[in-house]
Amino acid sequence: MNVGQITSNHGSSHLGFIGFDLEGKILYASRKILTVLGLEHLDVSNVHELFYEHDPLINAAVEAVQGTFSQFQIKIQDQFFHIEMLPHSPLVQDADVVVIFTDITAMKTKELEMEERIRLLEESNKDLEMFAYVVSHDLNEPLRTIGNFTGLLDNEYKEYLPTKAQSYLGFITEGSKRAQILIRDLLAYNRCCRADIKKQYIQVDDLIMLQAYKLKGKLNKDESEITVDCEGMILADSHWLGVVFKHLIQNSIIHNQNKRPKLHFTVDVREQDYLIALEDNGIGISDNHHDMVFQLMKKVDGRLHPTSSGVGLSMVKKIIQLHGGKVWFESELGKGSTFYISLPME
Repeated sequence: MNVGQITSNHGSSHLGFIGFDLEGKILYASRKILTVLGLEHLDVSNVHELFYEHDPLINAAVEAVQGTFSQFQIKIQDQFFHIEMLPHSPLVQDADVVVIFTDITAMKTKELEMEERIRLLEESNKDLEMFAYVVSHDLNEPLRTIGNFTGLLDNEYKEYLPTKAQSYLGFITEGSKRAQILIRDLLAYNRCCRADIKKQYIQVDDLIMLQAYKLKGKLNKDESEITVDCEGMILADSHWLGVVFKHLIQNSIIHNQNKRPKLHFTVDVREQDYLIALEDNGIGISDNHHDMVFQLMKKVDGRLHPTSSGVGLSMVKKIIQLHGGKVWFESELGKGSTFYISLPME
């Protein structure tokens, strides 16, 4: 048996060859491979003796003698190798089969580390789902109890309470309502972060007007004027894009001091994307608060509507990102805002 290091186009510090004939006689074996197999000091002449502790190698060698090519991964001691069994290979003179060992330990180690991170992430997601369940049920229940009993106190005993106590009772009532809104919206944000986006062609103007209709009456601004200029259909998830429009419309209306808020949507089908724009005549956003607009639970210019938690625009950004798109805005304080959404065509 010839023992050594082959130098060829395939040769490098992490490659080794073994060549044998149809009888299993070893014609060449890389010293590195013998070391890996723990046989560098033994006189081994047959491939079955060489691979006797490694059934996948023996089985592949038998198939290779019959003319079948195979490749697979195997762990030997603490190293990982990619194996190629090559029938009729010219790499080793007179050999009927050549076995190529490629050390993939570094790559495999990273792969296993990534799998472990994915496993931990999945466990973390499960914990997050359990947390969301606890929040939605166990924490909401005492808040509802507080709200119910403060309501009873207000209805039945308000006239007996001093003015300061009535004020305190009002703070408790409003605080419990705000907490319930916050929990509701944080749960909604959690759900949208894990959204399974299923795209289909949708008539976007119908979707916008549907969300506007659902919001009618909830925001105490029935005189709102919403118009849409639309070109054709777009590819998106109907449900989640509806959530986007809901929060954009709601944001534009509740931060509008005009008696007649005006919202105008335009939808353009461009060469590589769909561009959706919403222009309003609201109060606008000052330059020094632009970076805060899409941040979770951030107050812009100190404003926070009683029905808002500061989560809506964060949800808009997350949903558009899950679509592979972008969202941005242009605004000047006192002159309204225009929000833009770019969605890919695929």
